[in-house]
Amino acid sequence: MRRSQLKNDQHQVFAKLENELKSYGFRLGDIHSLMSLSRLTPTAFLALLQSQSVVDETDQLICLQRLDDALDVMKSLDGHLDLLDDIEVYLEDWLWCLIYQSAQQDWGEKRVLSGRDHRAI
Repeated sequence: MRRSQLKNDQHQVFAKLENELKSYGFRLGDIHSLMSLSRLTPTAFLALLQSQSVVDETDQLICLQRLDDALDVMKSLDGHLDLLDDIEVYLEDWLWCLIYQSAQQDWGEKRVLSGRDHRAI
């Protein structure tokens, strides 16, 4: 549940950025994720803005700031997802340890019981 909520939050961050950039006349086009946008240098992003006729410097700076803010939020959400992955691995290891200990205990008890049966005969 928590993982799906974080993924949903990531989607919402991207959709919000997309809408904000549209309000300045910039369309993302083939860019479908913040990961793709994060690979762009500020100079390349500004070139994309200019290619779509976003030439006002104030608008360009605002768009660049919106992108930077969205990337910061995405990094935070990615960190939370990584933490959830680590917790999941830890819990799986812990469960396997419990299964192993339970099996060892069962095996030990059966061995003790079978040893008692042979002595009684």
